Amino acid sequence: MDHLEQHLVAGIAQLEASEVRAAWDLAVWLQDSEDEKAYLDSEEVKKTIYSDKLHISVQAATAHENKAWEIYFQSSSSYHNAVTTCIHLGEAYMDDKHKRSDEAGLIDEVIKLFKDNVSTLRGTF
Repeated sequence: MDHLEQHLVAGIAQLEASEVRAAWDLAVWLQDSEDEKAYLDSEEVKKTIYSDKLHISVQAATAHENKAWEIYFQSSSSYHNAVTTCIHLGEAYMDDKHKRSDEAGLIDEVIKLFKDNVSTLRGTF
């Protein structure tokens, strides 16, 4: 009986030690869990702020892109208008050049006729 009683006392002591160790482990786990939760909460705040900044950056980049496209289309339109104007001016210049060339040819012919007539008139005086 003494042996059984000693075994029971030793078992109870071991159970008490195990219970104390389990309580300590639970306390450590709870503290670690609270620390981890605090860390995760702070990370969530940081990530939310980062996400908000990215969202603002995307909106700014989209606005910048839209403005760039607007400038591109305005520039393209201005360029095409300038090219069209240059083409029309070039065509008008070529028309005027041909007119002047024809007029110069007629004037040369009139001068030649005048010289011929003057030379024939000299012979008659």
